[in-house]
Amino acid sequence: AEFGLVFPRSPEALRAVLAEVIEDAGNELPGVARLALQRAHLHWIDIELQMAWCDQRIASHVRSDERAKKASTLLGVGPTTASAVVASVGDFKQFANARQFCAWMGLVPSQNSTGGKARLGRITKRGDDYLRTLTPSQGGVEDAAGYLKNVKQKIVEAEIAAVEVRAADDDH
Repeated sequence: AEFGLVFPRSPEALRAVLAEVIEDAGNELPGVARLALQRAHLHWIDIELQMAWCDQRIASHVRSDERAKKASTLLGVGPTTASAVVASVGDFKQFANARQFCAWMGLVPSQNSTGGKARLGRITKRGDDYLRTLTPSQGGVEDAAGYLKNVKQKIVEAEIAAVEVRAADDDH
């Protein structure tokens, strides 16, 4: 409000009025401030174009990688999550079960067991921070474990299907 201009707080609303404010010679905006806003607006547009390009590359990877394609069919898993999980894990067969995968990601409680009595501690939050932020685990550890077990199963199914396709191609 310093120059008599008030802008909306949401990015969408600001985007809608920013170009008009920059072009409006009738407002009290000084030339230097107008130039700074214009440069910031162009930078914002450039960043959005770069983000769209990255999204296209990720979507292309998911379409071309069978494991990522299978993972992206799960509820709550989009192209970014599917691509990141496949890129980070590599071979899902290294995990004997979904709990090991969850432990690798830091989504399970720590365990202190003695005398046959298991005591669960807090969620360890070890592992890949980025992957944890992408997984839909708001329902708690049980929800995350079920989700990750489903992801692992779908990816193993995709790997089996790929082996079968390769074997069929070798037979012909």
